[in-house]
Amino acid sequence: MTNNVVIGGITVDMDDPCSLATVLKAHRLTVIAGGTVTMSQHGETRMQFSAANLNALDREIAKAEDACTQSTGGRKARFAMRAGFRRIA
Repeated sequence: MTNNVVIGGITVDMDDPCSLATVLKAHRLTVIAGGTVTMSQHGETRMQFSAANLNALDREIAKAEDACTQSTGGRKARFAMRAGFRRIA
């Protein structure tokens, strides 16, 4: 059974992380370029709204890219914490 979702008008299989990452990156560019802007006009007043959480979108792109890398035989991304140097006098 396929697990399809529509992102920016494009139907994507959620079980294919490589295509999901590609569509999410394209959608991020659309959001940045103002493609998801809603315009409202009342008399002479014109307002534009664009709601997007780019941090959450970036996290989903990173997760999809990591899953894509693992599904194609690559290694999982590692994020190491650096130990700080501390002097003891």
